Amino acid sequence: MATRPYQTHDVTLPAGNRVRYFEWGGSGTNLVLLHGSGSYGLQWEWVADHLDERFRVFALDQRGHGDSGRPDGEYSAEEGAEDVHQFAETLGLGQIVIAGNSLGGRVAQVFAAEYPQQCAAAVILAAHLSNFYHDRERMASVLRSACTMLNSPTEFASRDAALAYLKETRGTRETEASLNHRIDHSMDRLGSGYRVKHDPVEIAGLWRRGQTIDVEGGYLLYVQSPAGTAQAINTFVESVSSVGMKS
Repeated sequence: MATRPYQTHDVTLPAGNRVRYFEWGGSGTNLVLLHGSGSYGLQWEWVADHLDERFRVFALDQRGHGDSGRPDGEYSAEEGAEDVHQFAETLGLGQIVIAGNSLGGRVAQVFAAEYPQQCAAAVILAAHLSNFYHDRERMASVLRSACTMLNSPTEFASRDAALAYLKETRGTRETEASLNHRIDHSMDRLGSGYRVKHDPVEIAGLWRRGQTIDVEGGYLLYVQSPAGTAQAINTFVESVSSVGMKS
């Protein structure tokens, strides 16, 4: 169970997109965390428990996910990076370290490339190989994943039904505690039933100066190995801070 307290906020960006984010207070480096597709910002809270408490940590519900807005657009990594840029500008964060898993890693990559003066460093966890190697087999795998997400159920008659589905589709990668966490924070209650907050149509179209870190665990590193992920980020951010960061 997570123990480090956080605050929940909403901010409307200059372009009009509303972003839900979770903040863990600190007086040092501003660290922005981005989840993968079909996930949500608060999924990082177990990592936040192990991060250096000097870091000021922000975990965002990316556009089309969680309780953030669902604006018109391509839902590309470029648009996600623009959201991060406007988020940092709006909150007056100055330079940030950005870390992302899967989709979040792709957004972090683009952000680092497009806003180098705003990005002190990027940590990319579980970057999808198709982002780098556009061969037929890997691209086919991405398309199959997108089709699976597009055709996945979005409503469940009960919590037990939602949990059973998550166990079937994610049970080999996540614990029952993390699956229940998904239900609590990534689904809306509909009477006795539940509905996912993300839009699978938008997410299915998402497949389109950072450093990759090696952490013991599987693809969903920040859920499967929160302590290991946090330790790697702690060490990396400390090394970046030691050579100087602009605030």
